[in-house]
Amino acid sequence: MYLMLSLLSGVLHALSLPGFNLEFLSFLFLVPLIKVIRKSSPLMGGVYAGIYFASTMFISHFWLMSTLMKNFSALLKYKPILGFFTFLLFIAYESVFAFLFGFLASLFKDKISDTVYLYIFIPALYTFIDYLRSLGDLAYTGSMISDAFYKNSLILLLVSVIGSYGVEFIVVAINSFFYERGVKGVFPILGVLYLVFYIGSVAFTPAVPENGIKLELIQTNYDPLKRYSGNPRSLDNVSEFKSIVITPEAYYSVYPIKIKDLKSLPEDVFIGTAIKEDGKFYNSVVYKENGKVQIYSKVRLFPFAEFLPYPKIFKFLSFLKKFHYYNEGNGYVPIEAKGKKVGVLICFESFFEKGAIDYSKENVDFILISTNDGWFNSEIALWQHFAKAAIRAAESGRWVVQVANKGITGVVDSYGRIRLVLPANKELKKGVTVGRPHRTIYSKIHSSVPFVLIAFLVFSLIFYKKGQRIKVSKLRF
Repeated sequence: MYLMLSLLSGVLHALSLPGFNLEFLSFLFLVPLIKVIRKSSPLMGGVYAGIYFASTMFISHFWLMSTLMKNFSALLKYKPILGFFTFLLFIAYESVFAFLFGFLASLFKDKISDTVYLYIFIPALYTFIDYLRSLGDLAYTGSMISDAFYKNSLILLLVSVIGSYGVEFIVVAINSFFYERGVKGVFPILGVLYLVFYIGSVAFTPAVPENGIKLELIQTNYDPLKRYSGNPRSLDNVSEFKSIVITPEAYYSVYPIKIKDLKSLPEDVFIGTAIKEDGKFYNSVVYKENGKVQIYSKVRLFPFAEFLPYPKIFKFLSFLKKFHYYNEGNGYVPIEAKGKKVGVLICFESFFEKGAIDYSKENVDFILISTNDGWFNSEIALWQHFAKAAIRAAESGRWVVQVANKGITGVVDSYGRIRLVLPANKELKKGVTVGRPHRTIYSKIHSSVPFVLIAFLVFSLIFYKKGQRIKVSKLRF
């Protein structure tokens, strides 16, 4: 029974995420697991929590298994079975964090006052453990429950104040509430929450100001497996555009352009390309204006494909390397384009708040996400990536423009509201306008997130039940 309840939490979590779009399930996803944790020993609580998150990742990231077993294996000439085992290793690693949550939640289940345990300790612990996933060379923030609200204007306003982790804390607390209330109390309150969610999803969105920044977006539609010979012709008539042109990641061939050759690129175009300098390779976006070339090189590289994390441990996964490993860029440095400051993020970087927050402190006019999502055979993967654009926009108070090979190409305003989405899997050019940015509360307080969560956990221990002491030697496993 406990196994089934753990799996149920995983299924509810996965189905609430972008692409599956059953967002209201986010208010119930953790209820079965909390029941299991409160009935389990610390070890088994950790095991069941690990099973919960493993099932979440398996369902929500099924497209990654296909990518590793089909597209990457064909490109890099390794056996598909290696891709499958790599996918399982990815799930196992991500589930370690959930194990830690379940272990600690079970360990303290009888040690802290019930009210504090459910409404402060559990939400703070879950959110803090999820925050830990964003740290280090293996960092990843996919499947955050706050991503479920990427279309909700009301919740995104809350994101601008307390960030995605703050929203996650509240959602987990609501799950604790439903756990405590039981089935009888769920449906009326869930109905109210769903009504609020619906209102937030259809809230009025003002028109884009006519005097904003004019951009021309180029969405390509090429197969990455057949792409690495020659360059696209979408820029042949670039002179016809009277605005800044933006292309996807790796718009030019993967074969790197040497620094000395960048001056031959067209003017007023953000071009995604690999570059080579002093024997080092960079995944970059290049922009040239009045003969001056500016380069942004990717700071947060994708593990294993773009660099090898912890080489002594993971050398056996070096078969996932593409044509070469990249070097990190020199920080999140804006690019000046026609008198405007543009913050550039490349692909995987939009999964993390640091780049967008750093750019907001630099007062950029808008943020550009240049990405190649043509590796993925599922639109669910595309939506999970694009949802991060909405979260980053809400956190930073900047308009975010994502331009992708195969999609999703779209525009999100500075409040996180999606203004434009181009059809996926089509080659398209689209003129758009982005408006003015604003400063958010969260951009000022974001660095306090881990300390606030730790403070909540310490605060919970004030309500430690008398007569209860943790003796590791006598833990019931």
